[in-house]
Amino acid sequence: MRSIILVFAVLVLSAGTSALADTPAVSVEWSCDQATNRHAVVIAIKNLSGQEIKIQHPGNRQAIAVVVMDAHGNVIAPEGVAKVDPRNQDIVLKAGETVEHIDNQLAKLAQEKGMTLPFLTGTGLFAYRLKAGGTYRVTVILRPYADREGVASAEKMLTLN
Repeated sequence: MRSIILVFAVLVLSAGTSALADTPAVSVEWSCDQATNRHAVVIAIKNLSGQEIKIQHPGNRQAIAVVVMDAHGNVIAPEGVAKVDPRNQDIVLKAGETVEHIDNQLAKLAQEKGMTLPFLTGTGLFAYRLKAGGTYRVTVILRPYADREGVASAEKMLTLN
């Protein structure tokens, strides 16, 4: 009886694993154009799969998170900027397609409060109060599907002008 339960458990787990492995793959990269808008993050999302996929828009709640650490690797807490209620929308990416996203309106709200690198979470707009001349380690997390795990960009060093 125990062996039957064990076999059943293995079959259930393997079925779940193969379903997740079949999920279309995406990657996320980011940049910050300090010459024109040092307060905003430009997000580049690439469909790594061989098929068209539908994912949540980067402007949705919890679709993007920005994690910032100081030069020593200490995590810096973001601060609340404003309450927001973004509309929920999806984007469709063809196989191999890359889409870029920048939200200048959110960047402007953050900039008005002396903050940078804004992102949405829940019903709040969050951003960071960083010092000019400071060097920071920044990682962007993309959650392409609200009900599954996300993917992270490579950590990049950012020195603010």
